[in-house]
Amino acid sequence: MLPFPLTLRAESGGNNSGRVSLDFNDVELSVFVRFISELTGKNFVLDEVVKKAGGKISVYSPSKVTPDQAYSMFVAALEVSRLAVIAKGNVHQIVAMGELPPERGAFVYKLKNANATDLAAILTNLVARSQTVVQATPGTRPLFRPLSEFEAPVQVFADKATNSIVISSTKSAYTKLLAVIRDLDTRRNQVFVEAVILEVQVDRLRQIGSDPIQVIGSGKSCSLLGIAGLYSAPENLATRAIAMTGAAAGAAT
Repeated sequence: MLPFPLTLRAESGGNNSGRVSLDFNDVELSVFVRFISELTGKNFVLDEVVKKAGGKISVYSPSKVTPDQAYSMFVAALEVSRLAVIAKGNVHQIVAMGELPPERGAFVYKLKNANATDLAAILTNLVARSQTVVQATPGTRPLFRPLSEFEAPVQVFADKATNSIVISSTKSAYTKLLAVIRDLDTRRNQVFVEAVILEVQVDRLRQIGSDPIQVIGSGKSCSLLGIAGLYSAPENLATRAIAMTGAAAGAAT
């Protein structure tokens, strides 16, 4: 017999088959979880944070309830205590609400000027390197505003038919990317570079570093991948090429 401080009567026969009456008053969470596990046949695991925090819980049902109804009451009682249940296969993990994976959604942004395919590629690489920002020289604008690390996976797609960007992410992640999209979705003849250097081939970049102004001025191609195709004043490009060379050399050491 489990030492449950409750009234539990399992009915047999008739329409009340399998129904129980519950009367929990300030019972330990682990006791309540064990009872629900035996009643419903579900497997539960308490998160370490929840286990250490402990706590008590109260549940009362004035009328008899089914195991499914008892489980619903169990989940509701956990929510009052700022806890939640995450189902992972045959195991149900009880965690603090602060540890729940953020809710994801699909967001669509119709572009006015930029090309959806190009911008989707830039955003995808930007998300992958959200912690890597090439610094500009003092007194100039940074190559891009830094984005904090995303709390959940972010996927970016291009809808060619409507020239739109489709983003699968949390709302907070979309808000961060929205500012970037709006900056890049601008008429090219009205904006200087807002480009992000997303990927560089260090070997080729070292060659540029020997004389970046000459390389850029000559119009020779170089292995700078993922540069948004926006215009910038030549002197700014030269400055940024030097900055990139320094960043790449630092990464290689």
